[in-house]
Amino acid sequence: GFGITDRLMHVLPFFHAFGNFMLWAGIHSGAALILIPNPLDATAVGKMVEQYGGTMLCATPTFLAMYRKRISAEKFSTLRIVVAGGEKLSRKTGSAFERHFGKKILEGYGCTECSPVIAVNSLAEGGNREGSVGRPLPGVEVRVADPETLEPLPNGSPGILMVRGPNVMRGYLERGDLTAGALRDGWYVTGD
Repeated sequence: GFGITDRLMHVLPFFHAFGNFMLWAGIHSGAALILIPNPLDATAVGKMVEQYGGTMLCATPTFLAMYRKRISAEKFSTLRIVVAGGEKLSRKTGSAFERHFGKKILEGYGCTECSPVIAVNSLAEGGNREGSVGRPLPGVEVRVADPETLEPLPNGSPGILMVRGPNVMRGYLERGDLTAGALRDGWYVTGD
């Protein structure tokens, strides 16, 4: 839910899959990109969001928790989308951020082998379910499988997550042994 009228505050390093993805997502969507080289410099992050009227911020829950402690609420007043990824978002961090900034964090899930986004909550009606990582991106399929057999399990059953779609890697470079363990009939075995 972002596009040409948005200003994406890019705080993630480009060498990280999430940071690289956000660079290309920003370019592809036509959003303005405001690059902030050090996500640990909360003062600069707050100043840049305020100065450029940032509308979207993607960061790890650790960074978002730090921003809540070091940035005044008015600095983030223009943000309409805040997405957390790269690690699990705790309810405590999400609630504290929302109380401080008045902004709900949309949690997502992914991994480097899946370019890296698999699923994300959204601002759409019914698109943000607390405690979930949202729906898979268009064209991405997920299933839960038996950890031993990798056979699909019924909805609601615990098991291992598998992903299939155009975002899934073809394999590990020059590591057929690792690729054979990670890819099964076009499905990536996440280990989660």
